Amino acid sequence: MIHILLMFTVVIAASFSIFYSFKTRSYRKQYYEMAVFKKAKKKPKKKEKQVFHMMKYYNAKTNIAMGTMLSAMAMIQFMFSELTGWVIGVAIAFLALGLFNLIMGIRHYRMYAPKVYADTKHT
Repeated sequence: MIHILLMFTVVIAASFSIFYSFKTRSYRKQYYEMAVFKKAKKKPKKKEKQVFHMMKYYNAKTNIAMGTMLSAMAMIQFMFSELTGWVIGVAIAFLALGLFNLIMGIRHYRMYAPKVYADTKHT
């Protein structure tokens, strides 16, 4: 039963990760088309800031989904009937990467979500 729940979690998290990755890439493309990288430092325009904040916001959501997926995959690895050294090593690697992605995603989400909501409120 728990295997099915974890596999369902992996599929849903992978779907969200792919969706948010495409959203991030679309905003990144807009940002790089809009931003003018010159030697003279200019103050970024309001629209440029909004697109940058949206790009970082969706990147954080991608990291959260990826971290959830990798952590669930690690739990699946730990539930194998035969735990060999390789299986444990892969599970620990997935768990470490997943927790790192999850923590960093939450950290960046908490940083950029208020900026995105403030940008959309003023528009």
